[in-house]
Amino acid sequence: MDNVDLSWKRIPGGEAVGAKVDKLIAGFDMLHPEKSVDGLVDLYKDLMNLRDGY
Repeated sequence: MDNVDLSWKRIPGGEAVGAKVDKLIAGFDMLHPEKSVDGLVDLYKDLMNLRDGY
């Protein structure tokens, strides 16, 4: 599996998705998970705009 790109960068438009995922993970608050809802909704919209099959 050397040199196999498993990141969001391999998908057209996926680099922005990967950045949002990383931001959500970094900012997650276990005591207040509800703070992630807006970011998750935004991420969902981006995922729905990816080409079919992804």
